[in-house]
Amino acid sequence: MAQFIDVLLRGVMLVLVSVTVGGVAWVFFVLRAAPHVKPDGATSLALRTVALAAALGAAAQVAVSLLVLGDLARHATSLPLGSYLETGFARAALVRVEFGIVLAVLARRLATRPVGRSAWAALLVGALALPQPDGSKPDAQITPVSF
Repeated sequence: MAQFIDVLLRGVMLVLVSVTVGGVAWVFFVLRAAPHVKPDGATSLALRTVALAAALGAAAQVAVSLLVLGDLARHATSLPLGSYLETGFARAALVRVEFGIVLAVLARRLATRPVGRSAWAALLVGALALPQPDGSKPDAQITPVSF
């Protein structure tokens, strides 16, 4: 049953990350939001949607991490928290949760008031860094990208 819930949660995460990244692209390339200008209605709605999707994506990632940790604890004599946090999966999950929370807060702030270029750049960079397919499976390795 845990594996079934894990698959469902990962599907939800995929959808939420897609909405987050797609929403940021929509705000930048279609709505053409500008720095130092209060967002109009459509831009504000898109940014609130991005904020909600990012926050829910972070929550889904936490749920997947707890599900995997619970499954490990079921097979061990004690809670293997230290060993779990040393894995690439746990580190990637923590990074994804952090990015999701930061993106949610940033998008919510951008939806309500005019801000400078640095906040818009942080939203774009954060959205591009959010998808991490290498850390999506418990047995995956985090490998650096070389150019």
